[in-house]
Amino acid sequence: MKRKKESVYQKTEKLLRAYLALKDHVSDENEYMEMIFKGKSKSITSWSKTPGEFHEDEALHARFDSLQRSRADLRRIEKAISKPDVVPYMPVVEAAYFYIPDDGHRPTNEDVAQRLHMDPRTVSRHRRSAVERISVHLFGSDALT
Repeated sequence: MKRKKESVYQKTEKLLRAYLALKDHVSDENEYMEMIFKGKSKSITSWSKTPGEFHEDEALHARFDSLQRSRADLRRIEKAISKPDVVPYMPVVEAAYFYIPDDGHRPTNEDVAQRLHMDPRTVSRHRRSAVERISVHLFGSDALT
């Protein structure tokens, strides 16, 4: 049972760490799609008729599908971190997952504690509580088992 919870916890942390990069990716892909579709039909429907032949529209379709999944993930994360039971923990979440220091390393609980003028144990408790709550919003009852 605990293994499942840890897995969901780890997935949540992975999503939180990827949040800023995901936002950048969606923004960049939105710009790309706007550029591509200028002057083209908004539908991505043409496919190669020859099996195994690479067709530009197939690659564009795959890229568009990937963008749709990324947008959905971004919406899920943003919705989860804006929930009232998570909001009180957001300073710790932002400092632990959304802030990247100049050295490029992920901040430790001690780094976050120093940045927020908190005790490292409080940071650890707030971080765990936040990730557990966000996990439930992202993964539903799978986060409870």
